[in-house]
Amino acid sequence: MVVDFKDNIHILCVEDDEMNQTVVKILLQKLGYKKISLAGDSIEASALLEKPDTDINVILMDLGLPAPGVNGIELTKKIRQSNWNVKNVPIIALTGNESAVAKEESLAAGMNEFITKPVDVEKLRIILENLLS
Repeated sequence: MVVDFKDNIHILCVEDDEMNQTVVKILLQKLGYKKISLAGDSIEASALLEKPDTDINVILMDLGLPAPGVNGIELTKKIRQSNWNVKNVPIIALTGNESAVAKEESLAAGMNEFITKPVDVEKLRIILENLLS
């Protein structure tokens, strides 16, 4: 049996909208990824990410996370400044905000890439392959 490298990639999608969570999960599964975790806010995400044994390889981060907690920009800064073992994993901004300012703020916060909703599956495939290669 051949094992695809995607079988071992664990992706966390931090997204407050359940419909968007479902869509992203389906897109990732279509791309061959099997280990997908979902977090609905920054508190849920932090609880998973701060665990010493977490095996997250990539984070898809919604910018507009609601309270309680912080938004995606602030959570990214928190991750990058932490001593968590995921502090250097690739983070992809996932947002409906197509503005240059949103992209600039995302990258300045420490995100590696920026993709807008609705998600273009081919663009997502290319970004993931580039970040994981």
